[in-house]
Amino acid sequence: MAPRGRIEGRNGMKRRFGTSILLVVACIGAGVAHAAPYGINTHLPDEGVLDKVQAAGIGSIRVDFNWFAIEPSRGVYDWSAYDRVVAAARDRGLSIFATLAYTPGWANGGRPQSHPPDDVRDWTDFVATAVTRYRDEITFWGLWNEPNLDHFFEGTPQDYLDKILLPGAEAIRGANPSARVLGPELAHLNSLEHNWALWMDAIFQGGGKGAIDIVTHHIYRDDVEELFRNLEVGEGVYPSVLQVLERNGVADKPFWLTETGWPTDDPEAGETPEQQAENYEAFLTEMLYDSRKLRIDRVFFYEIIDDPTPEVPKWGILHADRTEKPAYGVYRRFIAEHPDGDPIEDPSTCGVLPRVGGGGPRLALFLSLLSPLSLAWGWRAASPVSHTHREGWQRPFRGCPDS
Repeated sequence: MAPRGRIEGRNGMKRRFGTSILLVVACIGAGVAHAAPYGINTHLPDEGVLDKVQAAGIGSIRVDFNWFAIEPSRGVYDWSAYDRVVAAARDRGLSIFATLAYTPGWANGGRPQSHPPDDVRDWTDFVATAVTRYRDEITFWGLWNEPNLDHFFEGTPQDYLDKILLPGAEAIRGANPSARVLGPELAHLNSLEHNWALWMDAIFQGGGKGAIDIVTHHIYRDDVEELFRNLEVGEGVYPSVLQVLERNGVADKPFWLTETGWPTDDPEAGETPEQQAENYEAFLTEMLYDSRKLRIDRVFFYEIIDDPTPEVPKWGILHADRTEKPAYGVYRRFIAEHPDGDPIEDPSTCGVLPRVGGGGPRLALFLSLLSPLSLAWGWRAASPVSHTHREGWQRPFRGCPDS
């Protein structure tokens, strides 16, 4: 995130960006590579917020490590807020996913924080200092946030490679060979100027394939099914995330969805706490299906708590007064039911084989609401099956009668 405001995605969904917020991607402690896949964006949380994270069973938090706030003048650091967050997260057994970003004015000639540094050595000095300081607590580090948006990064894909990603990755590994580099943290926008797929191609073909250990991505869609189509199949001329990863030879790398979510402050647009809860339930279930083509190894919902500023959209699963929205309860219950995030079977009750036992086989007609319309016939079965859309996207059948 960065300066607070609104930006319209391709589907018109309002996005919120936090002031002076840089999102750092990191995890605390050993053995986190196989941790449960549940995370949430927290910005720079206090202990009360972290208590709510822990109570929900969420194991990973995304924290904002802002260069301009930490090093307000060259060589002068203020780690106090970050030391508190790291210690509080450690005490609660939470992993930190950290993103380093946003330039102080002294390093870029007084230009906006989205402008890269004039001297890349200032950036690498900061990165190395941060990684060294939290060497024993933080393993996973992300480099910048949504560089394909001018609001966050003023430059081209090559600028991002040369001034941020490649030197930053080298600095991370030099300070801690056990650390992991995450990126590129692109916003899933299809406009020519901000096209995520063109940026991803340029990054991985320009050296990012070797620099990045874990691929991260941001996507916001009102509809959960549309979101997963964007991840696995694409829409029309727009490729899926999986297709772009495959053509760049990085589909075997771990994949973290480090931003997604739904606001709750526009009932006329269907943005309500109840709809947010339904979307959380649907997303989490879809994410764990054993038929997934693109495995999401970790998700970080946006976000834990509402910003109290009136004009800022309310993305949190907690109200600003820390009372719970329905989505908080949904997330907590889902984690309790699926603590390890193991794959789950598609919850369909329809299939293509005769049902064993009383009742015998039964013919069912399935109408898919996907576009274009799809039809499939099958026999009532004990085992769930998925219908394969003509474009290759698998969708489980639902709602068939039990007898």
